[in-house]
Amino acid sequence: MAKVILSISRDHILLETRGAILRKSGHRVVSVSDLAALLEALQQNDISLIVVGHTLSTHDRDETYRLLQENDVKSPVIELYATAAPPKSPAQFQLAVHDRSFQSDLLELVKQVLSERPN
Repeated sequence: MAKVILSISRDHILLETRGAILRKSGHRVVSVSDLAALLEALQQNDISLIVVGHTLSTHDRDETYRLLQENDVKSPVIELYATAAPPKSPAQFQLAVHDRSFQSDLLELVKQVLSERPN
């Protein structure tokens, strides 16, 4: 059974690209670009993993984590960031997007995280 990955980003092109990469590796991807859609997706899907894109503002990141906590979401979170130093956030896993091997690194991290999470 395919795992459901929830991906949130403000950049629609990056969101579509990330979704295509994850779908190609056999996952079902729910892509959202705002907090209302995030909340709706959390309520309508059994989410296995959440990917927080690097284009979210600090406020939107904080609100994302608040919504996850308020809705008692236990799914692991991969937070993407675009600087050399990871942001200070509650994400369990973080990955820089400036690296040229980002696509393969993301897929490897997703595989690792999902393999560690029981169904």
